[in-house]
Amino acid sequence: MAGKLYGDPNIVAGNDTPDGCAPATAGVPGAPPDKPSTSSAPAGASPAAVPSRLAGGLSHVDDLGKARMVDVSAKPHTDRHAVARCVVEATEKAESLLDSAEFSKERMKGIVDAVGRMGAARTPYLIPLCHQILLDRVDMQLDLGGRRLQVLATVEAHDRTGVEMEALTAVTLSGLALVTELEAQARIMEVSLLLKDGGRSGTWRTQAPHVTLLLFAGAREAAGTGRLVLRAYDVADVLAQAHARFGADFREMERVSACWVNSWQATAATALIEGDEVALLPPVSGG
Repeated sequence: MAGKLYGDPNIVAGNDTPDGCAPATAGVPGAPPDKPSTSSAPAGASPAAVPSRLAGGLSHVDDLGKARMVDVSAKPHTDRHAVARCVVEATEKAESLLDSAEFSKERMKGIVDAVGRMGAARTPYLIPLCHQILLDRVDMQLDLGGRRLQVLATVEAHDRTGVEMEALTAVTLSGLALVTELEAQARIMEVSLLLKDGGRSGTWRTQAPHVTLLLFAGAREAAGTGRLVLRAYDVADVLAQAHARFGADFREMERVSACWVNSWQATAATALIEGDEVALLPPVSGG
């Protein structure tokens, strides 16, 4: 599960910008300083005519506003590591296809693996200004959780710049391949970078999305509350946090309850995105 793979989802290790990517704002702590531009101002130009850090400090834009590839020649080779994910949500029609005997989950995993590896390797040809990196490892993972499909890409290299773009490209193309495989009966809900490591900016980890756990009947009594806001990557993360907080009584009630995300039944492997509601519904009995 994503939360177990990437550590405590409530922790953000540093507030730096992923190495090798353009900083979102100027002065981000830990971000590598820009190398002075080699461009020269036109003869006779006044200072006002030559924009200084035109794009707010973007490292892929020079002082004249021209796009450039960042010069990393002075940086040392270090181990680089990145993890990204893409969440795809299928329609009810596609969900029934995923559960049918005719559908091959192994075939879909093979498609994700092939497309993701190809996408990571071809990133500098697909995304302008990306450096060509000799990749040491590209590992693709597909988790099927009811109506939600989650693609994870882990990319590693020993180079002067990071592999975040390679990981993001791998999961994005794999997600598009899944949408095509399901005959457009699905949509991409999220593409995000979960983790990057290596380089002078160190380790960066995103926070898991905010989700709401709704409890009913015995589970509500065991927990002492009917609503709990958590950060979690998937349903398994939510249940693990609830177990740790509320103890054995809650675990027993969770065992006999049905789990729903928003308005459809889910599994422990179901990926979560910002704003999801996870509900534990007790078994219904009647006479």
